[in-house]
Amino acid sequence: MKAEQKATIAYIDDTTGATLKTDTASGKSGEVSSYRTADSITAYLNQGYELVSDNYPSTGVTFDDDVTVDQTFEVHLKQGEVTVTPNNPGKPGDPIDPNNPDGPKYPAGTAESDVKKDVKETVTYVGAGDQTPASVVQTATWTREITFNKVTGAITKTTEWIADKDSYDEVKTPVVTGYVADKASVASTAVTQEDIEAVVTYKTVGKLIPIDETGVPIPNVPTPSYDNDPNDPTKVIIPNVPEIPGYVTPSKPGEPTDPTQDTPIVYVKVPSQPEQPKTETTVTVPDKSVTEVASQPKQAAATLPETGDSVSGSLSLAGTVLSLLGIGVAAGKRRKDED
Repeated sequence: MKAEQKATIAYIDDTTGATLKTDTASGKSGEVSSYRTADSITAYLNQGYELVSDNYPSTGVTFDDDVTVDQTFEVHLKQGEVTVTPNNPGKPGDPIDPNNPDGPKYPAGTAESDVKKDVKETVTYVGAGDQTPASVVQTATWTREITFNKVTGAITKTTEWIADKDSYDEVKTPVVTGYVADKASVASTAVTQEDIEAVVTYKTVGKLIPIDETGVPIPNVPTPSYDNDPNDPTKVIIPNVPEIPGYVTPSKPGEPTDPTQDTPIVYVKVPSQPEQPKTETTVTVPDKSVTEVASQPKQAAATLPETGDSVSGSLSLAGTVLSLLGIGVAAGKRRKDED
């Protein structure tokens, strides 16, 4: 008569060392048990375990003849893990295996945003009207990996964040005609896990303002704006000082301390030249009128003693009389010669 035999099959969690369960198979010596481990293993796999080893015969145990010792077998399992990456992120609450909707789910903290972070540096330009340059945007990406336990849902490992670049490039400020910027460039900046914003402000350049010696602006004259320095958006070049009729053109001033402020230029008026007085003397002779125009300045007349008449006046009169007498004599001589 065959003896009753028993076999035990223990399912062990190697991750914790705990025995998950122990099954018993019974039968008579020499018989093959109908017990199989496959169904139990599948159930544990569906819970997130992974099979390590199984020494129970796949075709069933054949009971031996020793009634003093039970036959023992062990199935070793470990708690499985899943690693989410930027290219294969999780969706918290969704099943890890779509074919096993009731199985382990992605836990919180495993979404794409938990393993990938896009950041940027934005340089914005303001103040130059319709000439304002467009913003300059540079991007960087931080990535890491997260590993979690499929059985418990606990996160077991997280790698350090790594950026795909160490720093953003320097951004040089464009030169905009008629405006100066408050910075020549935005310096290279280390990449952080936060967005970075920088603002470059433009302001209108100043002008040369011609003023008179009293400080009053001269009306209706050019007021040229400063020229841009082609090599530095924060600086200007002083234009040529305009020429204004009637004024002495001043020297070009130096570079202004503030290129947005106007520079007054003092113009000195050219002094007017006094006109030289003119005298006219008319002498009447027979059949002819002679006008002498003297452009020499009048001289002060000396006064004759006793008479009080001016010397120059008397001399002039005498000269006139002598001239008339001479003309008369000459005329008489011509008539006599004709006779």
